Amino acid sequence: MLKASRDMARLHPVVREKVTLIVDQLIKEGIPLAVFEAVRTPQRQAVLFAKGRTAPGPKVTWSQPWQSYHQYGLAVDLVIHDSDGWSWDDSGANARHWARMHQIAATHGMTALFNRRGRLIEKPHIQLRGLSIRELFAGHYPDGGDAEWADALSDMIDSTSGGPP
Repeated sequence: MLKASRDMARLHPVVREKVTLIVDQLIKEGIPLAVFEAVRTPQRQAVLFAKGRTAPGPKVTWSQPWQSYHQYGLAVDLVIHDSDGWSWDDSGANARHWARMHQIAATHGMTALFNRRGRLIEKPHIQLRGLSIRELFAGHYPDGGDAEWADALSDMIDSTSGGPP
């Protein structure tokens, strides 16, 4: 499987700044959540979307390529990271860590991912608030992008068919 990228330099600068503030606050509070994945290629998104559908394993994402803010550099996944490695355990005391991460993210203009009924569907995921996939797919991106973000997005668009214009 294609590997997760933790390279925050490829995120939109607004998201990069917000995620840095969120992670700094988590560290200050002793919450062991860290960036597991930042920008995600459409190819990796397709592999993850297939899990639990046409490939073995549980479902890990609800979004197909270009329907996730990850492809646009506008989302990250924060996952528990400690001396034992990465963990998606959301039981017991860890449940409070995820809830607190979402609270901190909200104060910085980021939001968790909810379904149409308002149910949280991907605990690790936070994305920039106030956008829509339809707008992003049409090429309407947030202001303030820098060359590194624009180059990363352009490279992903060029590497796949069926991407945004």
